[in-house]
Amino acid sequence: MEALTTPMSAEATAVLRRYKVLSYAVGVALAVFCLLMIIFGLNATVPKNFSVIHGLCYMVYLYVVLFQLLKHFRCSAGQVVLLVASGIIPLLAFFVEPYIVKHLEVRSDATEPEEVR
Repeated sequence: MEALTTPMSAEATAVLRRYKVLSYAVGVALAVFCLLMIIFGLNATVPKNFSVIHGLCYMVYLYVVLFQLLKHFRCSAGQVVLLVASGIIPLLAFFVEPYIVKHLEVRSDATEPEEVR
């Protein structure tokens, strides 16, 4: 059985920090977008313009989650589904982010990428 005290590499810590920031950014953007939809309605230009901001944030978030976070940490299929869904279900990001970060920090079993031969 492996010890749970393996320190994370600097790169894994940086990826986890990027995930935290982007998770909250996407969560806030989605919450504001939904609030604008409620206030202004579906046909207003304000929500349509803000949806572009959320969409761009979500694309960067997906890149960090799918290509960087999963490269450094072992995540189950359920965690990946939660990570992806937290950017499209309003307010879910605020509940998923602490769960994922706690889970990854407690396990602290960051894996270094394998070298290509």
